Amino acid sequence: MPTAVNYAALEEELKTGKGFSSYGAIVEWLKEEHGQDIEYATVYAWVRYRLGAKLKVPRPQSHNQDEKLVSEFKKKLGIILNCLEKHLAPGKCVRYLCQDETRVGLKTLTGKVITASGVKPTVEVKWPRENFWIYGAIEPLTGDHNITSIRN
Repeated sequence: MPTAVNYAALEEELKTGKGFSSYGAIVEWLKEEHGQDIEYATVYAWVRYRLGAKLKVPRPQSHNQDEKLVSEFKKKLGIILNCLEKHLAPGKCVRYLCQDETRVGLKTLTGKVITASGVKPTVEVKWPRENFWIYGAIEPLTGDHNITSIRN
């Protein structure tokens, strides 16, 4: 049975987006990091039922992504849109289009990882350049859209 110190350390490790690839990896981590040889069934029951952690598919995330910039963008987006509407289109109907792109072709294969309940796992992906891009814009309220593709 994990001690209180190992329980807290394991809980913190599960809260990182990296997670563990299997319950066996958790057993090995406890052995290497904390010197405790705990049976697989005990670790499984502890992690799955007491901590509520389970295997999840990681969300692909660019290795170049800056978390601070993403957080700032999310905070400022509503303010920017309200300001644009107020100054550029007072009293008019404003249409917002959401744009995204995707690279179709070769993709890094990802397996499931174990993380704490409520923690979305992430994995860095590096796609080779042998593929093509699809760009799309959609108006969420009406579904109007435009899609184009460009081959590399």
